[in-house]
Amino acid sequence: MVIRGILSKEFYQHRLLLLWLPILITCGWVLFLGMKELMLLGGSQFYNLSWFLWFIFPLFTLLLANSLIADEFRKSTQLFLEGLPVSRFAFLAVKYVIGMLAAVLTALLLVGMTSSTQWNSEGLSLRFALVLWIKTLLWAWFCWAASFALAFLGRYRFIIGFIVVFTLLFVERELEIQVTHFGPFHLIDEQYAYERYEIPMVAIGTTLGIILLLTILGFVFGIVRDATLASMLAEKMSYREKLTMTALVAFVLFVIASVIERQTAAEPLYLPGSVDVSSARVAVSVSAAVSSPTTAEMEALQGHADSMMDHLDEVAEFLNIKNLPKVFLVHRRDFDPDRYELGDLDTRQGVLIRLNAIASAPDGERWLRMAIRSVLLAHQHNRLDSDTRDWVVTGFPIWWLARSDKGRIVQEFAVANSVSQDDASSLSESELVRWRAYKKRVGEERAQLAAGAIMFSLSERAKAEDMRAFLSHVLGYEAPYDFRATIHDYWYSVSSVLRATTGLTLADLVSHLHGTLLPGAVGSGDR
Repeated sequence: MVIRGILSKEFYQHRLLLLWLPILITCGWVLFLGMKELMLLGGSQFYNLSWFLWFIFPLFTLLLANSLIADEFRKSTQLFLEGLPVSRFAFLAVKYVIGMLAAVLTALLLVGMTSSTQWNSEGLSLRFALVLWIKTLLWAWFCWAASFALAFLGRYRFIIGFIVVFTLLFVERELEIQVTHFGPFHLIDEQYAYERYEIPMVAIGTTLGIILLLTILGFVFGIVRDATLASMLAEKMSYREKLTMTALVAFVLFVIASVIERQTAAEPLYLPGSVDVSSARVAVSVSAAVSSPTTAEMEALQGHADSMMDHLDEVAEFLNIKNLPKVFLVHRRDFDPDRYELGDLDTRQGVLIRLNAIASAPDGERWLRMAIRSVLLAHQHNRLDSDTRDWVVTGFPIWWLARSDKGRIVQEFAVANSVSQDDASSLSESELVRWRAYKKRVGEERAQLAAGAIMFSLSERAKAEDMRAFLSHVLGYEAPYDFRATIHDYWYSVSSVLRATTGLTLADLVSHLHGTLLPGAVGSGDR
């Protein structure tokens, strides 16, 4: 009798909603049927129905749950239960069953209406109808279970729902995980209108599991501590909460817009008359900035292309980089032998370097230092050009090209320090994390030697495999072209990566440099 009384109360209280909402959703579906462009795109009215179930039907269940659950707790009308001999679970179960039946019967009504109008043109069979009804029923149940759980979150339900939806979109787009081919989303995917025979048992099982989890979650929110939590969440937001939530939503939208904007494909660069060479990891394109290059110029271009590809391929293999940005080399007859100029390209397009290919040696150390550093910078969209990481990307090419001659770079750095006129000529630990200030103090050339010397200090203190792990983590990271790289750089600082991979600190490197390498470097020749 008590359950019957609760049922009577629910139907009387929500009679207008339970009557008019299914009618409105059905009328909306009739209007949706008139979208001929969508039907022509999919070739079936059931294709239109799948879109309707995707985007419109969840709004129906949200409104239903808002009236049955959220409004109840916001107005505190559920408190009349305290005077009735009925458990809170039974009260919520009645609401759950009413909402589920309303959602499922409305969804099945939409399928029935569509089937009745398309019975002859679609060639419907009983098997096809059964597949459609099973998929639609489970999708409607899932939508209601999700809306039921969200309704207990009160004033935060729309914010949390918003975050969940955009998280799924992010996972689908950024992580390339096919969310639309999983569980309930697989039931109404692009095959909804066309699959006539196979019943997706895996998706059905997954969907039932998710429905069970969401249902349990909703009941937990509604029962725990006599629904105190649900009642608290149902209260209206304070002014401060509204400001915070508005700022949070604005920030999330800004981040999403930033990701989408930065992922716009960059226009590919094409050099006419170029010589192109490539390997699995590297592509190099060289071209003369003249209409009719000489034989000597073409041979020089070919030599530069082969040399650049070989060196970058070795670097990529050492740093565990799958693909480096494409390198474009442009020959300029008017350049001096030691003049190299970077072009203004989007880092997603590659790296453009202008040089005099005739006058420059393909294996010149100064040239290769500049080229390797520029390519590694472009690989991480110039994020390595920062206070804390610049010494790594600057010192690596110096160490890499002179790694068989340990003493030379350290000795050059020592000589540069000994002839310096400034008082603080030594390199300190703090200057490794404020590299730009150090570079401004000592000059570009001496800063480069310092970076190379620190790299040799690392090579002597750390095991070869540990040093490679450190460099691979810092320089080989596949940085996305958006804000996520900033989060990564903050979370994985150079000092923390150094400790994790080698067990050393920045102070250890500086101490070893000044205490072990430098004292015997000056005047001792090659070590």
